Amino acid sequence: MSGTDPSPTNGWHAHRETIRQLYLVENKTRAEVRCILSKPPYNLETTEWEFEKILNDMNLKKNIRKEDWQAIAYHIEKRKQNGLASDVFLGPLRVKRRKVQHETSRYRSTSVSALAAKSPRLSEGVIIRTPSPTSQQSRAILAPVHAASVMNTINTTDSSILAYPFTTGPSAFDTALEDLPFSYNPEAFDDSVMPNIDFDIESFDAVPLSCFRIPDDTSTHTFDYFALEEAEEFIALSQGDWNLELSNGGNVDTVVYSNKIIEVALCILSNNVSALNGAGQLLEWIRKHTSVDLFKRISLLKSHTTRTIAAKLLGIAVERGDWSIFQFLLDAGIETSLLAGAEGGRLLRKALSHSNPRIATFLIGNRADVNPSDADLGPNECLPLCIAVRKGHTEIARKLLDNGAHLNRWCSGPRIGGTPLRISVLYGRLDCARLLLEAGAKAEKICFDGMDVLDWCFLKDETTLYDLLQSSMSDSSPDFSIRDILLSAKKGVKGLENYLERKKGMGLSCLTRLLERAMHEGFRYSSHRSSAVTLLEYGVDPNIKERRTSLLNIALQYGDLELATLLLDNGADIVSTGAVTKAAECDSRLEFLNLFISECEDLDLLGADPLVTAIENDNFAGVKLLIRSGVPLNERNSEGRYPIQEACQGGNIDMVEYLVQKKADIHAQPSSKECFTALHFAVEGGHIDIVKFLLQNGANVDCQSHGSRGRTLLEVCTHRELLEKANFDRDEMFKILIDAGSPIDGPPVRRCRQWNSALTGLILGSANDELIELAFNAGADVNSPGSGKGARSPIQAAAQVGNLRLVKKLLAKGADINAPAAVFHGRTALQAACSQNVPNEELVRFLLQNGAEVNAEAGIDGGVTALQGAAIQGHIKIVLLLHDAGADVNAPPAPKNGRTALEGAAEHGRLDTVQLLLNAISASGKTWRVGYDRAIRLARKNSHYAVSELLESQPVEQVRR
Repeated sequence: MSGTDPSPTNGWHAHRETIRQLYLVENKTRAEVRCILSKPPYNLETTEWEFEKILNDMNLKKNIRKEDWQAIAYHIEKRKQNGLASDVFLGPLRVKRRKVQHETSRYRSTSVSALAAKSPRLSEGVIIRTPSPTSQQSRAILAPVHAASVMNTINTTDSSILAYPFTTGPSAFDTALEDLPFSYNPEAFDDSVMPNIDFDIESFDAVPLSCFRIPDDTSTHTFDYFALEEAEEFIALSQGDWNLELSNGGNVDTVVYSNKIIEVALCILSNNVSALNGAGQLLEWIRKHTSVDLFKRISLLKSHTTRTIAAKLLGIAVERGDWSIFQFLLDAGIETSLLAGAEGGRLLRKALSHSNPRIATFLIGNRADVNPSDADLGPNECLPLCIAVRKGHTEIARKLLDNGAHLNRWCSGPRIGGTPLRISVLYGRLDCARLLLEAGAKAEKICFDGMDVLDWCFLKDETTLYDLLQSSMSDSSPDFSIRDILLSAKKGVKGLENYLERKKGMGLSCLTRLLERAMHEGFRYSSHRSSAVTLLEYGVDPNIKERRTSLLNIALQYGDLELATLLLDNGADIVSTGAVTKAAECDSRLEFLNLFISECEDLDLLGADPLVTAIENDNFAGVKLLIRSGVPLNERNSEGRYPIQEACQGGNIDMVEYLVQKKADIHAQPSSKECFTALHFAVEGGHIDIVKFLLQNGANVDCQSHGSRGRTLLEVCTHRELLEKANFDRDEMFKILIDAGSPIDGPPVRRCRQWNSALTGLILGSANDELIELAFNAGADVNSPGSGKGARSPIQAAAQVGNLRLVKKLLAKGADINAPAAVFHGRTALQAACSQNVPNEELVRFLLQNGAEVNAEAGIDGGVTALQGAAIQGHIKIVLLLHDAGADVNAPPAPKNGRTALEGAAEHGRLDTVQLLLNAISASGKTWRVGYDRAIRLARKNSHYAVSELLESQPVEQVRR
């Protein structure tokens, strides 16, 4: 018998070194290794199960067994007693220190003592080494900061919380990456902070960002005319040659390999290029400057960061519907897991929404999730099958069904809810409806606006769809239907009576309700108008309302004066149906308005609603007709406004002058809802000409009836919404009111829901120094708190807009730097400064240095701590600054609509901030207070899958806490 093993695995063992290089060094998956070796020159084929056995036989593994962890725990403890630090390697790959700490902690107290009698052996490939001196002294921080700040942050063992475990890719790139969209700055690589000792750069699992700094004079970074959200936070990379040298005294010690620099660059991009536009610019740059082979090398960097970038690029490719871009990313080796499961499902929904059937077909074939859970659906997302039928993609719908899409699941989409069949009927997708019915969809329970689906199809004359649905239903049909009533009424009153005689048995109230609904729908659809007239002649009430619409309003909608006359002749009530008010909406309905006024026996019953409506719609002809007819001029409408107040808000000076000429009272009591006088409404509308007219006619600038309610004129004038109005001159309006004697401050306690002081309004609206000084000179209260949603004191407002100079001035005038946050979406000065899109770092430092409370409580509803606000925005520099100042990473969220710092960062996809917070939470010693479940749900809800995976990779006892 031959001594040679005839097993087919012999061929695999001949290529053990190749397999080791691919599987361990280049960190490819088993499937990728099998695929490579199945092609020439190897031509090796095997099953997944057999290949796993081959890897075990070769002792090539990426996971460490329980027995090895016991031995590792023993050796690490022994080395610690000898003063040695330890790194654990599995083959060439270094195991993350967090993983080592977690696993060995299970055995340190028991297994180590049990193994003390003998030194346990480590399995082949498991190695324990002493870390290089540099890797122990320099830590990788999540964002570039000035070198001095870095070293102050990381020079102690306790500060190792700021170490970020990047995953190492290939050892080096053969091709130089040119022209990456980062500004070139040779000073950005700072070797002065490196220890003056020899070290081996290859022992690093990441480039320490302490080696990088941004000079103070660095210009704002842009590429392709797109400014990043945090424009100054980038790492400047040299053009052409990506091998940056670390030098000590002019001697070259080693080389920082390009893959590590790219990882750092992508880390910054993951936080800064959060907008789709920014990711689109990055995608265009990649297509323009990067070969498929080079991008494939970048894709080998297996980390949460590269997954985030890849997901963004795929999302852009899908939205644009450009198959060539999508194919480029596929050829470049983008992670296939991003195209399957929940992440692939997100892309699938996006492809369907943008009508990209080719990409959608590919994703379905790649096992993208066709039945996403409610947790995976974003706030404006539908099920894939519902999107497909709404768009009329019958073949895509067929593929979705073939891959297990739920047939009768209800979808609460942004446009219309329902099952796939209901949506196909609503949009008239006949082929899709036929497909769904053939697959077993149920049509019996579908309804629209309370109507049976067959009645709905009949009213819309959808004959084919009607027949299709009817044929799929059971033989049982309702005793009464809108269709049968209208068809019988088409034969006249006698035909309707005969039908009702044959259908005896329904209660009178139910029958009356059904007849009213049939008549209403009949008048809505012109093809059934004659049947509706028959129902009217039969005695059905002409004053019914369906979905708040009366029959007289339907006549107005269609401009059918003859129908309006018919309804009036049959007893339609002008007052109860609100017909006069609807007719007053536009001058094209003047004939209707005149008809209704002439038919109204008591105009006082109409109240001021018709006149206010005519004024609101600038219907001057209707206004004159109503006033001439005797409609009340100085009464409130149903919403509590006087006609003159509506005219002042509308801005038609001619209308205002006409009403005053007709004795409208400009001193009328404030409106019921807003507590605004006519002058208030003119100011709110930004109508300076009307303000001047009212002042000339004696309007009182200090009139504040019900003194504890409403806003002052100056508070209305400085409200931010006014700045968005075209041609509004706030400065002139403010000066006019000040000169007229309008008070700068109102009552400190009011019953109105929302207000800010005039000074706060000026600050939030970025007013010039002249107006601010006018407010100060008028005696503005620098500590006026405001009230309601978004209320701010003046110093909180100044911090929110990043105005350091004004903050200093307010402090000098006695402003409270720690004024508490308002109840609804409130912010202290520090919280406001840290929560902005582009924070002022100098301002944050100033506030901290001058006693701002770093751990001030979040506002009750929608509030944030300073750290939570910075984390939500993803401002790493501010997060680090707050951490150094003692910010509590475990601070509780606002009681209502709140987020912890970790949850806020996760919800908004701030990958690097999430990693920093995880490390800080771990180092705080209070992990028992923290759970990651909600952060994971928020990340997934907003399609930040790399973030959710990072959180899910944490120790189980933390994730599920």
